[in-house]
Amino acid sequence: MAFANDILTLSPDGTMTADITSETIDLKNIYMLSVIAIWSGTPTGNLILQVSNDGVNWVAHTTQSAGGAASSKIFVIDNCSHRYARLFYDFTSSTGVLTASYSGKGV
Repeated sequence: MAFANDILTLSPDGTMTADITSETIDLKNIYMLSVIAIWSGTPTGNLILQVSNDGVNWVAHTTQSAGGAASSKIFVIDNCSHRYARLFYDFTSSTGVLTASYSGKGV
């Protein structure tokens, strides 16, 4: 069984004063994925796990609010049928610092 585990690079950096997009996770041989987002500060916005089959057109798989206080969220996809995934932070207001990592299991 293959296993992937890495910290996600965020662009721009993890400062939550604007929209943030993570690097793309290639799910070619991954059938189970978890993404963990951890932040400090008091950001207001949404964390969105996006998926794509072509790496160009992205759609929301799961959306969770990030607001008011330091916290964390986890996103899980069982039985991945998508080719790519990435984490997106949709900024609304305030500020914080975001870090994220992922783990995937596959064949």
